[in-house]
Order: sequence, then structure tokens, then C-alpha cells
Amino acid sequence: MDIKNMTAGQIANITMEDFSRLSAKEAADALKKVRKSVSQRVSRLSKSDVYSPAVESLGKGLKPQKGLNRNETLAELKKGIKFLQSKTGTVSGARNVQNKIRSDLGLDKNASNAEVKDVYAAFHKLQEEFPGILTEAAGGARYAENKRKIGRMFREGQSLDEIRNEIENLYIAQSREAAETAARIESEF
Repeated sequence: MDIKNMTAGQIANITMEDFSRLSAKEAADALKKVRKSVSQRVSRLSKSDVYSPAVESLGKGLKPQKGLNRNETLAELKKGIKFLQSKTGTVSGARNVQNKIRSDLGLDKNASNAEVKDVYAAFHKLQEEFPGILTEAAGGARYAENKRKIGRMFREGQSLDEIRNEIENLYIAQSREAAETAARIESEF
């Protein structure tokens, strides 16, 4: 594979099969290109006033390349590619997601970026705790309804702990409702 003549975007689209076949030299060359692209995006994002979960997920960034073995290089390459492919890895992508969050959670369009960041971070923390009702897999209408409820709670100034307690009660109620529906369907057969 001719990594030297590929762009970071092309490298990000390498199949997993081809990715695993990269030699140590090819992986190092690919990481160098991806690192440069990631660094440029992180710089633009940090200069903007937009919150990017992709930057947060990157943590301290990519490890220095010197001294990495092939597997470590591939792991850093995957981390960089994940950032490049994320919706919030660019200023415009992060801004679009931020505007969607404002809309979905019913936040004021004039809400500060710090407020949006706090609500976004809290919402995702709640999604991890209660995936059954706070992810799109929960069902379109129910997911949208639950997001609006959370947005209302944030706007009313409830703390994350208070919201967590309400979501837990909602989770229990919706789980019970789903179990009753499943039992009713099963009894009909």
C-alpha cells in the first residue's frame, strides 16, 4: 500500500483488513499523516468557541511516535482515525451537533457554549447509565420525549443528581411497562 501518497482522509478510509496488513514503517507513515491532520483540527477546535466531545475523547492526544512498536502505532492510528471520523472532529461538525443538542433538549438558542457543554456532558453521562431509554434504540418517539424531559429538567435548574433520580424512576417505569407488554404478547400466543 502506498501510504506516502495518501491523504489523512484516505488513510481514515482504509479497510480493517488492509489496516491489519500495514507494516511497521507503513503504520508509522500513516500515523505521521493522521497526527498532523488531528493536530490541525484540534487547534482549530480549541480556537473556536464550540464544544467538541471528540477533542475530549482524544484526552491528552496521540502518544509521541518515537519508541512505539507496530501494535502501539496501530492503536494510536486507530485513535486518530476515530477522531477524524467523528461528527465533532471539525468545527462545523461540532457546531452542527451543538445546535442539534440545543434543539433536541429545548435549550435557548442564546444558551452559552459552557451551558451547552455542561448539558451535553451530563446527557451523555446519563445515556451511559440508562441506555435503554436515552438512546435512539429506545424508539424514536420515546427517545425524543425523554430528551425533552431532560432538557426541561436542566432548564428548570435541577441538579444532575436530581435528574438522575428522575431518570432512574422513568427507567424503572418504562422497563416495567416493556415487561408487561412482553408478558401480554406472550400470553396471547
